[in-house]
Amino acid sequence: MLQNRYITTKEASENLGFSRTHIIRLIKNGEIKAKKVDDQYLVDKNSIGVLKGITQYEISSVRSSSSSVLKKYGDIIRKLGSE
Repeated sequence: MLQNRYITTKEASENLGFSRTHIIRLIKNGEIKAKKVDDQYLVDKNSIGVLKGITQYEISSVRSSSSSVLKKYGDIIRKLGSE
Protein backbone atom coordinates (compact mmCIF):
# COMPACT_ATOMS: atom_id res chain seq x y z
CA MET A 1 0.00 0.00 0.00
CA LEU A 2 2.75 2.50 0.89
CA GLN A 3 4.48 1.58 -2.33
CA ASN A 4 1.59 2.81 -4.51
CA ARG A 5 0.65 5.92 -2.59
CA TYR A 6 4.02 7.33 -1.53
CA ILE A 7 7.23 8.30 -3.29
CA THR A 8 10.63 9.37 -2.03
CA THR A 9 11.68 13.01 -1.79
CA LYS A 10 14.04 12.36 -4.70
CA GLU A 11 11.18 11.13 -6.88
CA ALA A 12 9.02 14.09 -5.80
CA SER A 13 11.82 16.51 -6.68
CA GLU A 14 12.20 14.90 -10.11
CA ASN A 15 8.43 15.02 -10.73
CA LEU A 16 8.08 18.65 -9.72
CA GLY A 17 11.40 19.98 -10.92
CA PHE A 18 12.39 21.26 -7.47
CA SER A 19 15.48 20.40 -5.47
CA ARG A 20 15.20 17.69 -2.85
CA THR A 21 15.99 20.32 -0.22
CA HIS A 22 13.03 22.41 -1.39
CA ILE A 23 10.73 19.37 -1.22
CA ILE A 24 11.80 18.77 2.40
CA ARG A 25 11.17 22.45 3.18
CA LEU A 26 7.66 22.15 1.71
CA ILE A 27 7.05 19.06 3.84
CA LYS A 28 8.22 20.81 7.00
CA ASN A 29 6.02 23.83 6.17
CA GLY A 30 3.02 21.50 5.74
CA GLU A 31 2.59 22.30 2.05
CA ILE A 32 3.24 18.69 1.03
CA LYS A 33 1.92 15.72 3.00
CA ALA A 34 4.51 13.09 3.91
CA LYS A 35 5.27 10.35 6.41
CA LYS A 36 8.61 9.99 8.08
CA VAL A 37 9.81 6.39 7.98
CA ASP A 38 13.08 5.82 9.81
CA ASP A 39 15.20 8.76 8.64
CA GLN A 40 13.50 9.53 5.33
CA TYR A 41 10.28 11.19 4.25
CA LEU A 42 7.79 9.41 2.00
CA VAL A 43 5.74 11.94 0.06
CA ASP A 44 2.01 11.40 -0.50
CA LYS A 45 1.54 11.45 -4.29
CA ASN A 46 -1.88 13.08 -3.94
CA SER A 47 -0.35 16.10 -2.27
CA ILE A 48 1.85 16.91 -5.24
CA GLY A 49 -0.52 16.10 -8.09
CA VAL A 50 1.37 13.09 -9.45
CA LEU A 51 -1.78 10.96 -9.35
CA LYS A 52 -3.81 13.77 -10.89
CA GLY A 53 -1.83 13.53 -14.12
CA ILE A 54 0.07 16.80 -14.01
CA THR A 55 2.84 16.56 -16.56
CA GLN A 56 6.29 18.09 -16.51
CA TYR A 57 5.20 20.26 -19.48
CA GLU A 58 2.25 21.62 -17.46
CA ILE A 59 4.51 22.36 -14.51
CA SER A 60 6.95 24.18 -16.80
CA SER A 61 4.09 26.14 -18.38
CA VAL A 62 2.79 27.28 -15.00
CA ARG A 63 6.28 28.31 -13.89
CA SER A 64 6.86 30.23 -17.08
CA SER A 65 3.49 31.98 -16.88
CA SER A 66 3.97 32.81 -13.21
CA SER A 67 7.39 34.23 -13.89
CA SER A 68 6.04 36.42 -16.70
CA VAL A 69 3.20 37.72 -14.56
CA LEU A 70 5.52 38.49 -11.64
CA LYS A 71 7.95 40.35 -13.89
CA LYS A 72 5.16 42.41 -15.38
CA TYR A 73 2.93 42.95 -12.33
CA GLY A 74 5.13 42.10 -9.34
CA ASP A 75 5.08 45.58 -7.82
CA ILE A 76 1.29 45.83 -8.10
CA ILE A 77 0.82 42.35 -6.61
CA ARG A 78 3.08 43.22 -3.68
CA LYS A 79 1.16 46.46 -3.05
CA LEU A 80 -2.18 44.65 -3.15
CA GLY A 81 -0.85 41.99 -0.79
CA SER A 82 0.15 44.59 1.78
CA GLU A 83 -3.28 46.27 1.87
